[in-house]
Amino acid sequence: MAHSLEEQNISRFKQITIVVFIAILVGTVSLTSVPANQMLEEQKEASNSHRNVYDPGYQEGSVFTGTPVALGEDHGCVIFDYGNVSCWGDNSKGQLGVGDTTDYATPQSVDLGEGRTALSITAGDYHTCAILDDATAKCWGDNSEGQLGTGNSNDATTPALVSGGHSYATITAGSQHTCAILDTGAVYCWGDNSNGQLGDD
Repeated sequence: MAHSLEEQNISRFKQITIVVFIAILVGTVSLTSVPANQMLEEQKEASNSHRNVYDPGYQEGSVFTGTPVALGEDHGCVIFDYGNVSCWGDNSKGQLGVGDTTDYATPQSVDLGEGRTALSITAGDYHTCAILDDATAKCWGDNSEGQLGTGNSNDATTPALVSGGHSYATITAGSQHTCAILDTGAVYCWGDNSNGQLGDD
């Protein structure tokens, strides 16, 4: 009889162990399935955010990432909501793009052209460039080394179209030179080349 009770106890122990194991297994699957679904949704959203390389703002992992803030030697510019640009600080070369060479201690609105908005912006020492919503690029400020890309060396106090008729994906400015990646992936540079910074051999 004692042997039979012992067998029953072992049998019950096995049953309880199996039930507990199944409960733990089901609980683990339930707990991990929700975050996994959430991660998939987040990945889908991240993937969708990269579909248009001309979306303004930061897109992690994309070589076409735009930046909403640019700081030059003594001036700054920012892209606000809806692609509006404002600049402030030193304006001795027209690098604020507001049509004069007066310094401003508060952000001043930049006229990018009728209906145009900015997707990304960059600043050199005394010049500023932006890619617009139509994939063109405009630059303004110091042009002593041709860093505005306008085909001459005249300073511009308002945004001037970069020559060449290209479609731009991203742009960055050095001290007195500028480089850009086109939507084709080709790289173009212009401006000061005293140290070979244009990469044209």
